[in-house]
Formats: sequence, C-alpha cells, structure tokens
Amino acid sequence: SILDSYPDARVVGLTATPERADGQPLGHVFHKMVVAAQYSQLLRDGHIVPCKVFHPPEIINGLALDAVDAYERYGEKASGFVFARDVDEAYDLALKFNQRGITAAVIEANTAKEDRELYLDMFRSGMMRLIVNVYTMTEGIDVPAARVCLLARGCGHASTYLQMVGRVLRPHPGKEYGIVIDLAGAVLAHGLPTMDRKYSLEGRAISPSGVAALRVCLQCGLT
Repeated sequence: SILDSYPDARVVGLTATPERADGQPLGHVFHKMVVAAQYSQLLRDGHIVPCKVFHPPEIINGLALDAVDAYERYGEKASGFVFARDVDEAYDLALKFNQRGITAAVIEANTAKEDRELYLDMFRSGMMRLIVNVYTMTEGIDVPAARVCLLARGCGHASTYLQMVGRVLRPHPGKEYGIVIDLAGAVLAHGLPTMDRKYSLEGRAISPSGVAALRVCLQCGLT
C-alpha cells in the first residue's frame, strides 16, 4: 500500500463514523482518536438540527408499515431520501409514490450519470420530492433542505445507519427538525440520530448511550 512506501509519514484520518463494517479494528493504522465534537455539542451550536423519530416498538424482520403509507402519515409532505432493501423494491416504491401523487425517482448503481444529475437537480429545486435509492445516497450527498429519511430496510451497522440519517440533520433556513421514519427498528439497535456516542479504534461498534430508555408512543409512533 501507499503507507508502506512512506513508513515515517504521519497519517490523519477524518470521519464521522469510525467503524468498519467487518468489525476489524482501526488501530493498525491509527494510534489515537480525537473526538472533535459530540452530537449534543453540534446541536447546541446549530451545526445539526433536532430530529423527530418514528419507529416500531421492537426490531423486526421486515417492515412495520407500508413505506408509502408511513411517509403519508409521518413525512409532513417534506422532501427526503427513501432507503430501500434492493433495486427491484426501489423501483416498485417509486412507482407507488408517484401513483399517490408524490414525485419520486430511483437512483441506483446502474442509473445513467445524466439521469442521476437530472433527478438530483429536480430534487434540490423542489420539483422532485423523494429520491428512492439503494446504497447510493448513504454518503457523499449534501442537500440541506431535505427533511425526511425513510428507512425501508434494516441496518446492521451503526456507521451505515448514521450516514443515512445524517442526510437530514443538516441545517437549512426554515428547517426546524429532520424526520426519521424507521420501519424496521434500526433506532432500537443504534440509538436516536442525535445521541452522543462512544467510538473505538479496537473494533468495537459505535455505541450510543440511553437506548434502553427509549420509549415509543403506541398511538403515533413518536420516540
């Protein structure tokens, strides 16, 4: 690797989610971790917005509600991202959204570059309300006006979860809060999007504090 060619180089890694999906430690490359800020600090200083969260009372294998019904119930007609389990389901969901009069398009690995750019331009301008995707909008996309993150899939790793919900935590004029609609109970495994967390270089998963204390309103689903 390039690091082997420069054994005396100093290496700095920057990430919001220091966790490998395979559970392997990061300590073989990095020897010290500096946590620049916790979520509570970012909230206090206005770098992220609060978040309303809706999820089932327990982790389930499947979805607690139909994704389109859940958006209509909790999404407040706001723009956002829908994370689907696979490509076929993504196209099926987009079709159902459009049939309900909710403009939506799919961006997946095989979406042509010009189509991807068109859909994102429409999304940013407000002409497209939802982007349905499979792993393509998890990171590297910045649309601060987006308010809804609809998880129509489970999530086994905290880093993936935090990247997905983080899409709707960015501040934007007139945006008071983001909305996470979690249909499989990922929040119960990984905590609320704005909980402070513990990080490690030793291969331990990113862990929040206070998950056991979460309570869900059985009438409205709000956490």
